[in-house]
Amino acid sequence: IIYSCTNELPVKNEVIIRELADPEMLNPINFTDATTGYIITHIYSKLVDADFGNPSELVPILAESRPQIEKTSDGNMLLTFRIRKEARWDDGSPVTAKDAEFTLKTMKCPLVNNPNSRSYYEFITDFKFYDDDPLKFTVVANQIYFLAEASFTDVCIIPEYFYDHKGLMKNFTIKQIAEDGEKLKGDTKMKEFADDFNSEKRMRDPA
Repeated sequence: IIYSCTNELPVKNEVIIRELADPEMLNPINFTDATTGYIITHIYSKLVDADFGNPSELVPILAESRPQIEKTSDGNMLLTFRIRKEARWDDGSPVTAKDAEFTLKTMKCPLVNNPNSRSYYEFITDFKFYDDDPLKFTVVANQIYFLAEASFTDVCIIPEYFYDHKGLMKNFTIKQIAEDGEKLKGDTKMKEFADDFNSEKRMRDPA
């Protein structure tokens, strides 16, 4: 997809979408303007998204289906997803539960420049993998929240291999960040990751 501010006709295999304003940045987590948000949804995909024919309904995109939702005896809420096996990144590698976890870690990282959106994910306190299925995962919410599915799936899933090629965020879990986020601000690995993610390169570089 090519975004353009001109009235040129599209060439073969291209779609030109005219925007009235330039995007503030291309960072998929830190943006705050509507134009960037619109463009990001055409670069990355969500687990589920609104049905264009019926915007009040959610339909699976990266996920095989809407999540299986369970309520636990201790007041938690579990949302279990499985990513489509056909889902691939630009380099041909599969989209996995690790990418979903990484996206959530980035959203919740206390040093990433997204204070407005980060607060919407405070209810997520843990993340569960399944050894026998790298595409399946469960998100743990610390409350019975009727907007849990809509809130969690509103973020586009981003590739861990591209945004964290050093594997710096592998040193932390969702539970650690949820419980000790303020203490982790002084961690050198988390700071190195956040400095890179917040950098001009991540805001402007189309590569």
